[in-house]
Amino acid sequence: MEKYRGVHERPTVSPPSFGDEATTMLSNAEDNLNKLKKKEPLLTIELQDETAVPKVFYEGKEITGKVRVSFDWLTNGMEPLSGGTKFNIEHCETGHKDLVKKGIGLRRGKYAIDKH
Repeated sequence: MEKYRGVHERPTVSPPSFGDEATTMLSNAEDNLNKLKKKEPLLTIELQDETAVPKVFYEGKEITGKVRVSFDWLTNGMEPLSGGTKFNIEHCETGHKDLVKKGIGLRRGKYAIDKH
């Protein structure tokens, strides 16, 4: 090191530059990690009272145009496949040439093998 006015100077070191593509990849990875940490519930059903139309949120997004909402859950018993979860949300979408009826559903555990 050279002396400058009696003080030792250290060379300046810049952090490495990875370029725009790597910076974008790192930013996307951080965003994905934050989304995993703040994971939305799979299904949320809100009912204000027994005559109200339920508000249904699937993966954080509200489902509109609901026609039918059903949800069943059974606790696990001593027998294999005695518990489970089943839900079905039927809803209509507009904006197509015709009215379109769609469904979101899941059958897990006992309900996965039930015929009904």
